[in-house]
Amino acid sequence: MAGFETSTHGRFSGDHRGDLNPITRFILERYGEDERVFSGWIAGMYSGQAFAGSIADYTERRAAMAEPFLNFPIEAVRRWARGQLLFAEENVPKFRLSEEEAGF
Repeated sequence: MAGFETSTHGRFSGDHRGDLNPITRFILERYGEDERVFSGWIAGMYSGQAFAGSIADYTERRAAMAEPFLNFPIEAVRRWARGQLLFAEENVPKFRLSEEEAGF
């Protein structure tokens, strides 16, 4: 989507705790309920990122970053935050078990 920043850091203000980049906020306030806009925002959120290490730890970090947004005034942001926490809750135990079995 042309109107979105290209990095996750650009979507958040300051230390990533509780606010959005003003451009992202503007778009989500007006169009965040549009499924195409919401999906594009989510897809762009992590596109191009790579990590090494534990997927369980990575998933927990993503959930921790989302937690301050659970009470955000924009529903699309709250929806994203709930999804991150739910994904972590459902998958971190499985990821940890898999990593232990693999000797990671």
